[in-house]
Amino acid sequence: MILGALVPDMLMKDVWFILHSIGLAQGVFLIIALLLLKGKSRYSVGLLLLILLFPLTLLLYEWLVLLLPDENVHQYFRRSEILPFLIGPLFLLYTFSVLKPEEGFKRKYLLHFIPFLIFLAFPFHRLSASDKLDFVNQASAYGLPLKIAIFTWFKGLYSVLYLAVSVFYTYKFKVGKLSSAKKKLRANLIFWMMIFQIIGTLTVFTFFTLQFLNSGWEIRTNSIGALFFAFSYFVFALILIRSSSDLIPDDEKALAQNRYNLSLLNGKEKEKILSRLYRVLEEEKPYLLPDLKIGELASRLEISSNTLSQVINELLHMNFNQLINKYRIEAVKRNIHDERKTLYGIALDHGFKSKSAFNRVFKDMTGHTPSSYKKSLQR
Repeated sequence: MILGALVPDMLMKDVWFILHSIGLAQGVFLIIALLLLKGKSRYSVGLLLLILLFPLTLLLYEWLVLLLPDENVHQYFRRSEILPFLIGPLFLLYTFSVLKPEEGFKRKYLLHFIPFLIFLAFPFHRLSASDKLDFVNQASAYGLPLKIAIFTWFKGLYSVLYLAVSVFYTYKFKVGKLSSAKKKLRANLIFWMMIFQIIGTLTVFTFFTLQFLNSGWEIRTNSIGALFFAFSYFVFALILIRSSSDLIPDDEKALAQNRYNLSLLNGKEKEKILSRLYRVLEEEKPYLLPDLKIGELASRLEISSNTLSQVINELLHMNFNQLINKYRIEAVKRNIHDERKTLYGIALDHGFKSKSAFNRVFKDMTGHTPSSYKKSLQR
């Protein structure tokens, strides 16, 4: 290789060591910066920390390979090869957490981590450190076995597939009619982040393919991957510094708590307001108005919007829109058998302004689409 002929091996090793050291420093800086953030969604921050931590582990592995005897390194990183099976799903869950922070974590998301658990038992990872070192040395001398190459390509395809799903989801979200301008900006940011990750991942696995086809290839693919992670950390650092509010949604509960810290309402007063709220909702049914605002409902109760918001948040553990949608959905369920109207017509009668909003809210609250829920009642 031309680069190997021009640059002495020891100097090249020093260059890689410096680049990996910079990447490690950036990764540690980002993790510390995330840990120091306040008022942000803990779920999103936790996912982002894991997304940064796992590549940092791979980067640390390559850094130690340049610094210590291989046997010592392999002793502590025997399962590092399967970390890519975590990074793709974590990116997807992070995308969900930023664009739909109100949904939080769902049990079904655990299914995304089944491939990681399966490959955790892959025979290569049960080798001792010395056996693994012999395997690596043989691979360096005679080339990678085909089954290991296929496994590596599968990891790349798996990562790209998840990133592509994230790209599709963010693209669909940012062109949606119901998304707010702020959420569309977030979607656009994540969209280009995912595109960057896809390009980087494909580049790394292109190098791997060239290395597999040419045993004389002098640059380790893992080093290229580590360099990509180092550059990714630099990009993430810039985004975090310039647009942390777009990268991580606010913790609405924490913000609400801080907003109400100066309130003089005591527990009995809150309970009285809640009782009046229930009475107004059940007797006057203001939730049937499609453009109902919290200020209008607060004026009926003769209190401020901030006071009403505080009572709903602290006593019902939901926000104003969730409460109103809950009453609307319950009303729809009571009238869902009205054969004179379509499901959409029933939704319009009970405060919903669009079919897509109705279907989304109904499924979020019941776990069923309106039509499947109606059919289940007819059985």
